[in-house]
Formats: sequence, C-alpha cells, structure tokens
Amino acid sequence: MSTSFVVARACRIDHQPLFGAAASYGSGRASDFGQPTGSFSRLTTRPSYTLSYPLKPHPFTVNSTGSTGGSAHFSTASSGVGSTSVRDTLSTHGTPKFTAGYGPERVSDANQPTGAPRTSSYTVPARTYGNTRPTESRSARYHSSYPTSSSRLITSSSRPITCYDRPVMSSSRPETSTSRPITSYTRPVTSSSRQITRSSQPVTSSTRAVSSTNSTGARTVSSADGNARDEAERVRCGRLGDGVSGRAIVISDREFRNNSKALAISNHQQHAEQLTTKDIDLHKDENRSNHHTDKYEHSNLIARRGQDFDVTVIFNRPYDASKDTVTLQFAVGYRPQESKGTIIRVPVSLTREFVHGAWSAKIAQTNQERVRLQITSPPDAVVGRYHLYVETKTSVPGVEKETDFRYQHPEEIIMLFNPWCKDDTVCLDQETSREEYVLNDSGLIWVGTAKKNCGMPWNFGQFEDVSLNTCLWLLERGQLGTAARANPVRVTRCISAMANFNDKDGGVLYGRWDNDYPKDTTAPTAWSGSVAILEKFWQKKNVVKFAQCWVFSGLVTTLLRAIGIPTRSVTNFASAHDSDASMTVDFHFDQDGKPLKEMDDSVWNFHVWNESWFKRPDLPDGHDGWQAHDATPQETSFGVFRCGPASVKAIKQGEVYLPFDTSFVFAEVNGDRVFWEVAERGSMKVIRVDKKCIGKMISTKAEGSDDRDDITHQYKHPEGSVQERRAVEMAYKYSSRKDQAIYGLPTEDVKFSFELPDDVPIGKDVSVSLKMKNTNYKSRAVRGKITAMIGFYTGIPSKDLKEEDFEITLDPWEERSFVLDIPAALYLDKCKADGGLKIYVKATVKESEQRFASYDTIDFQKPRINMEITRGEALVGQDFEVKVSFVNPLPVRVSGGQWYIETSGANPKSKTIPNSAIVPEGKEVVTNFKLTPYRVGVCRVSVTFRADMLSGVYGMSGVRVRQ
Repeated sequence: MSTSFVVARACRIDHQPLFGAAASYGSGRASDFGQPTGSFSRLTTRPSYTLSYPLKPHPFTVNSTGSTGGSAHFSTASSGVGSTSVRDTLSTHGTPKFTAGYGPERVSDANQPTGAPRTSSYTVPARTYGNTRPTESRSARYHSSYPTSSSRLITSSSRPITCYDRPVMSSSRPETSTSRPITSYTRPVTSSSRQITRSSQPVTSSTRAVSSTNSTGARTVSSADGNARDEAERVRCGRLGDGVSGRAIVISDREFRNNSKALAISNHQQHAEQLTTKDIDLHKDENRSNHHTDKYEHSNLIARRGQDFDVTVIFNRPYDASKDTVTLQFAVGYRPQESKGTIIRVPVSLTREFVHGAWSAKIAQTNQERVRLQITSPPDAVVGRYHLYVETKTSVPGVEKETDFRYQHPEEIIMLFNPWCKDDTVCLDQETSREEYVLNDSGLIWVGTAKKNCGMPWNFGQFEDVSLNTCLWLLERGQLGTAARANPVRVTRCISAMANFNDKDGGVLYGRWDNDYPKDTTAPTAWSGSVAILEKFWQKKNVVKFAQCWVFSGLVTTLLRAIGIPTRSVTNFASAHDSDASMTVDFHFDQDGKPLKEMDDSVWNFHVWNESWFKRPDLPDGHDGWQAHDATPQETSFGVFRCGPASVKAIKQGEVYLPFDTSFVFAEVNGDRVFWEVAERGSMKVIRVDKKCIGKMISTKAEGSDDRDDITHQYKHPEGSVQERRAVEMAYKYSSRKDQAIYGLPTEDVKFSFELPDDVPIGKDVSVSLKMKNTNYKSRAVRGKITAMIGFYTGIPSKDLKEEDFEITLDPWEERSFVLDIPAALYLDKCKADGGLKIYVKATVKESEQRFASYDTIDFQKPRINMEITRGEALVGQDFEVKVSFVNPLPVRVSGGQWYIETSGANPKSKTIPNSAIVPEGKEVVTNFKLTPYRVGVCRVSVTFRADMLSGVYGMSGVRVRQ
C-alpha cells in the first residue's frame, strides 16, 4: 500500500476524524478523540528522516533515527529562538490521517496515534523566559493502531525535506498483518487549526478592548490576549523560512483581518436617505442580570449562549421596514470567516421567527431612531470575544444600486457557556447545583487522610477581571482552535494542560514537591486562593511558582467557572499513582523486611483533581454528567501534562478504553495494592494483595453548605462487591499485567492488623502497633520489621527515621502486639513544615512461610486560624478590621513566616503580611489587617500561615456587606 508521510508545522494542525483508534497512551492514557478497540495493536515502526529549514534568524535542524524507540534532536543556534516541535502526519488509503506532536509545543487534541506503545526521546530547547533558556530532555510514548488488522512498517527517503504544512514527501510502507482483531466505533471530530503562541514581552492587564482603525477602515480590536497572538504569528512566519511563495500564502492575522471585506467598515454616507448606525446600547445591566453575569467585574456585556439578549441600535433616522434592510454580523476569533462558522450574519426583520439552534434577531420595539433587537445565540455557540457589526442597506428611489453602510461597535461582547440553557451541553437541572458549581466564588478543598481530614478554605474568585481574562488568554496560548471553543470537552482538556507550566508551554503554575522553596517564590501550602496566583501571572504572562495538587485544582475550578462550565474540586484519599498502566500499585521489600522504596509506586495521602459537568456526545450513551480531569503534572497524555476529561460513569464500570485517560483515573480510585518480596538475586513473588485500600472517602464540598459530600459511590461500587470486582476485571483486561497471575495466595494461619492513630497533633509523640493473632492449634514464630520514614503527602519518602526488628512466638490462639514508639523530638528535627510519616511493616511466619506486608501514613494535625471581624455587618466603601490568630502547637518557638490573605468582594484582593514576632509554645501567633468591601453580598476572607517549621495552618470567615 502506498502512503504519504508528512511533516506538519507545529503551529497549525488540521484536525481530521479518527475512526476506530485504540484508547491508550503512556500509562494507560486514552486516545485523544480516538475511540476504543477490543485490543491494542502491534508496534508501529518509526520512519527515518532528516529535516532542515532556516529559522529566522537562526537555522533549525531535526534528525531522527529510523528504529522504534528512536530519538529526535531539536536545536537552534541561539538562545534567542523559542522552542520548536515537529509533527508527523501518517495517512493511508482507507485510514483517516492522524497527527502526533513532539517537543513541548501543544499536541493536537483530535488526531492522535493510538495503540501499542512506542518510545521517542528527544532534546528540545525550552522556551525563552527572561535571559535564560534551559535545555530539557524527556521521553514520550504513544500507541498507534488502525481500524484494519495490520501493523505497518514505515520506510522513507533520507533526503532532506522542507518543513511545511502540507505533504511534501511520500513513501511506500510494507504491511504485515496482526493476529489481533480490532473493534471500534466511529465519532466525528470538529475541525480546527491551532497557532503557537509565545510572548517574550510583559503584557499588562486590561479589561477593556483597545480599538484602532486599519487601512480599509475596519476597526481591529486588541483585546487582553492580542499581544500573545501577534507574537505567535511572528514566530509562525519565521518558522516557514524563505522561498515558500509557491506552496503557501504567508499572511499574519492582522493582515488577514485588514484584507477581509467582511470586516471592513463602510462609513461613507452615499445618499441623504441612507440608514446609518450611530451607536448601540448593549443594555449591560439588564442583560447581565438576566444571564447571571452581573457579578463579573468586567465592564463588557457578558452573555451566555443559547439565551436571548437585547440591544438597541441607534440610527440616524427612523427605521423604515419598507426600504431598509438591517443585518447583524458577529465575528469571533483572529481569522473570522463565514465559511468557518466564525463570522455569523443574522438578518433582522419584524417577522423573523426563532430558529432552534441558530442565531436569530428580531425587532422587539421601535421608537423613532432607536430600534430594540432581541438576539438569540445558539446553545453551541463558540465561547469567547465577539465583535458586533451592524450592516444597513437602503433602497432609494431612482438609484439602481442599494446604498450600504457597515458599523462596528467598539466594545466586545463576551460569550460564555450556559448551565441554565437546557440545550447547552453544560446544562445543570438544579438551581442549587448551579449556585454551587458556577456562581459560588469561594469554597473548601478537602485535605488530610482518610482517617482525619478537613476542608481547606479556597477563594476561587471567578468573577474577578483577571480570572476571565486569563481563561480566554490560555485558550489562545494553548492553541485551541476557535471552532473548538464551543466544545466543553476540548476547552476542559486545554485548560487542564495550560494550568500547569511543567511542559514549558506558557502555562500558569509550576508544580514542585520538595522540602525547600526559594525565597522569591511561594510555597504551595501558602496559597489561600486563585486570585493572587492569577494576578501574579497576568502581570508578565510568566510562570508562577509553586503549586501542588490542591492549588492546581483550585485554579482550574476558577478558570472553568469563569467561562461558565460547572466545576468542582474533588479529593481522593489514598490515591494511587499507577505509572505503568498495570492497574495495580506495587510495593517491594527485601527478604529482611526493608522497604525498597526506589522500586515502589506511590499512594498519595490525598490527591485533588476536578470534575466538570457536561454531556459526552463523543462517547456511547450513558456517559454524560461529571467528567474527571486533572491539571497536576503526574503523567503525560499525548506528550503533554494533562489528564481527562474522563467520564466518572466510565471509571465506575471499568471502561478504561474510553477517552480520555480513564485508565489512569480508574487506577487512582480502584487499583489493588500488591506487595512483593524481592529475593537476593532479584526474583520477586507476591506476598499480599490488598483490594480495599485504594480510593477512600472521595470528597467534595456539599451544595449550599460547608459539609463534606462523600461521592465515593459515583466512582466505584462497594468494596468487595460483585459489581466492583467485575469492574476491576474489565479494567484488568486492558492493563499491562493482564497475563500475569497475582491473586490466589495461600490461606493465612496468623491474622495481622496494622494500627496507626487517627489523630496526631504536630509536636506530639507517635506510637504504631502490629497486632498478631495465631489461629492455629500449634505455636507460630513471627519475625519482622517496622520502618518509619519522613515523606511527602504524595507517598514519596524523603528521609529514614527509625526501624526496629522483632521476633515473637505466639502460642495457639494467642494474640500479641509489637509497638514502635516515635518521640516528637525525633521527627521534628527531620520533618519539614509539609512532611508526614510513612510506616512500613513486613512479617514472616516461620513455620508456614506466610508473609504479611502493609503500609500506612500519618499526617500531622495543624491548628486552625481563629478569625475575628470587628463588625457583624459591613458597608460598601467603609473599612472593617480583621484579627487572625492561632496557638503555637510546637515545643519550639515559631519565628518568621508569613500570613497570606485573599478576599472576595473587598480590597485588597490579596495581601501578604510578614510575621515579625517570636512566639513560644502555647502562645498566640496573631496579626490584624483592614479590608474595604466594594460590592454588596457576602465578603469572604481566606487566610493561611506558613513558616519553616509549620505550614497547613488556615481559616476562613465572612461578613455580610450592604450598601
């Protein structure tokens, strides 16, 4: 079969439908817009090729080896050039095209290879930020399969080719058949093109559009994300190099808009009777109230799609339906085009009827020169910034040609998703749900352990200017095509990627898990909300350091609520990190009982991700509702740190083949913990399988209260039930360990119970015990080891703390315990502010060779902040004072540290106060500050405190504000 091999520029991808693609990537990741198959395909071999083309002002070369697991090396001659990636496009007769991405540039959401794993390592110069540009090395894996039962060997010429958008080289590929049949279903994919965006210059915050007039009279609007787009265009044109006029028309967004006749302003009054537009009244207050957007600080009209909004057009004379024709035009995106659905022309008349699923406009009222129009957008309209034009034509007696006039309103209209619209895919039926997951601008994120946990206050602040500005900017920076922004699946996946910066792609937060953080950065435990993060990011459009899972989740909740997608933060206690798609979490011990921590998977004390509510027409029926997604950089999904959205219903049923990344989330909540004993020469055997320890008390804030809502039943069937085991067996069929038997261990004759205290205040002694009961009529000798380590909440140990061996003889039916004591003085010296204890145990029964192993964690309880507000009720514009304090629980003095404050509806919106006092044990750490409310409602105040020896101290309170 003859096929073509194409190298596509990273800054634009034409999405094509993908039929029957297998759903797996990396660690069991699901295909992007590929669909499930009954099995994984065989390995697809990598082509060999050499690419070179000039990159202004420095050359750029790519070399790739021709074997599976080969490498591609990307380089530029100067650190002044940003990173570059190359995408391979493989197309075959009868097989839809897919596109894969290499390097830190964003990878196409729609067209990804799926199937069996293939590793490609590469070295890519990272983007330029400041004066440094580090080079990073990483590896990416993806799977590739086709709807036919074949495995293709790709061969190609080694001659250099120029890197363009379209096919420039073809090759022949012999095919070999695979013995594994593949089943699939078909799903359409929305086409879009994506641009690389990069900003090397600081961009200042702006909430109002700034307009200018181009050479054709069209007003071009430079919105808050315009500078990033302009920079992206510069990079795009530079990468194309010279001598491309014969195969591509190179034009910037600005030139495109200037040349577009549809965007040109015709403001010359050709005849005295011509109807012209003087102004437009957007009725902002009325429309924003009707659309539940009146809390947004933006001065623009913010509307929700699928719902009427009114505008009044002010003409130069009274409107006459007998001779005047009025047409509204809406343009969205940087290259709006009617053929692409991003220019919408809406005729206006007195008799026009509502058309379901389409834009419409009718005259609601006329009053001399003022004509009030009722406009309806479809429930699947693109979200983003729209420009409104009014085009008028007048039939003048004696004049053969109609005179026309086109007016552009200087202010943008921002369109959001609409959870109140029954036809919008994000529709929520219950008003209480909409109040909580769309309109509530503060909340709680659960942290701790399954045994002892609490809600951490978080200020989401989705109505602040910076929140909506940043969300729209990230969709552009994330290279999500304009048309794709109508789809909450695509928007959510883009935000999941852009919330983190770990791909060096211009995202917001840098994830870091460490004991120490540089002084010019903010430790993850210091943040008390999203607003301070976004304000810091928006100032220079540069990464904010640092974050961990709850910070990523809080930020994503802010961004998606800002754009209208119902979203909540969800915490999974005892959350597994399955790094190899095995659906199990593996722990290893040597024969003496010492943990082999470098071989282990990790189980996080807790892990926080997000859920968003929308329909999934891309999946089989029955998968609408909550969709899990995760911005924390754990594993890559098609080369990018992101995860989901995965249907929560699919997770519950073990349907891990469905996109996106369902297998990874399934293992987080429902994997089995497997303990292995490693022999001296490296062989391993299973000594215990714990089927009930992963995925505990999955929690979110309850609707309308500060209570914890346990949603474990939405993710998994009851532990040990037939349905739960059936779901595990379903998932296991698609795991990397499906042919390896790890169950069916021998019967136990000694019962073991590993017990840890539920609540350990920081600074107090700790005791853990292993209970052993002999259930045999003969004596049993038990020997073993208990090991305590300092570690992170992610389950990763950092320092050895204490270990003790034991040997106990149990008489028939006797029960005894071995206790390990850990004094506070021992762990306080080694345990940093964010640390906890990791306890491992392994025991062996001498006579029967029965083995037992277990692992658990202790998260120290921290004091809570007490908040006193001087007034029971505050007034808009008048200061009120807040006193915050807590008692030092440590047997040492607390000195230094900082208070981190965030507010909703008051100034300052965020504030940092250093602690200058030295506070001994049992005394109060205290500070005071003033706030000025600027809107009516409830003003909430979130506060955290962090010092070198103490973190995780937080509190929240609120005060009602009236006019």
